[in-house]
Amino acid sequence: GPLETELRIRTGDAGNSYVRINLSAMAWEDGPAILATVSDIDDRKRLANQLLDSHERLNAIIRALPDIGFIIDDQGQYRDVFGGLDSQLYHRGQALIGKRLHEVLPLELADRFLSVVHKALETSSLQTLEYALSAEQISIPPKGGPDGTLWFEGRVMAMGARVFDRPAVIWLAMNVTARKRLEESMRLNARVFEDSNEGIFITDAGNRIISANTAFTRITGYEAAEVIGRNPGLLSSGMHDEAFYQSLWEQVLLHGRWEGEIWNRRKDVCIPRTCPSAWCAMVRDASATTSPSSPTSPGARRPRPRSGTWHCTTTSPGWPTAPCCGIA
Repeated sequence: GPLETELRIRTGDAGNSYVRINLSAMAWEDGPAILATVSDIDDRKRLANQLLDSHERLNAIIRALPDIGFIIDDQGQYRDVFGGLDSQLYHRGQALIGKRLHEVLPLELADRFLSVVHKALETSSLQTLEYALSAEQISIPPKGGPDGTLWFEGRVMAMGARVFDRPAVIWLAMNVTARKRLEESMRLNARVFEDSNEGIFITDAGNRIISANTAFTRITGYEAAEVIGRNPGLLSSGMHDEAFYQSLWEQVLLHGRWEGEIWNRRKDVCIPRTCPSAWCAMVRDASATTSPSSPTSPGARRPRPRSGTWHCTTTSPGWPTAPCCGIA
């Protein structure tokens, strides 16, 4: 029978070219013969190789995606699952292929997801959403992956080509659990900061106040808006000498904090030397640098932390109510 093969041959210009050779038996004059035909398939072969290389590169990129992705059609059916191979962040989702959203997810979440799919298809625009999901909520238990409830950010976009003859979207899900926990921690810290009975103010690297809580206003008489951007030296009573502040900053730089009593002046009253009221102040998370002044001292240069958090509380029943008498 006929024989067909493809070869890469050397051409006369020292190059290479792809050809197809067809061989078939035939009768010729007084005996058998072989008919050979040679076709130039170089352009087609090179194009096919380029397409194959492109396909392999695309598959490699998809497999290496750090986040998990899904192809979901307009009926809510999972057509493909890819990426997300980090088992510390994602579960293996191949078991979802062929299933519908309402078969594997809680009803409310499945309805929400399908609505997002339809909106992405109708508008041809990117849709984003955040959602919480745990392995226990999925009817088909996924393999591997982390435990507990995870938070995801979904990014959903309509695909240009039909998948299995149906409109579909590509759904990329990014695990944002760490970010959500950080945000929750920041909200909690902000709540503690604002609700604390101790006056707290925070300074930046330039020794300027950047935040102060409600208790700070109650203790000092200064509204936060009055002190933000200003040097804490505005609270100085003038009742401490340079050695006091030098010792304070040595403790901060050595131990990362200082705790003790410090006399400061309220906005609206004088603190005489005999007044028993005082503050306890602390600096945390200190790192050494040099700055023109300490929080409540005159402007002598000394090492100080790049930023600091000061907690202030009165140690007597109340502040004197006499007008300020000008102690510096």
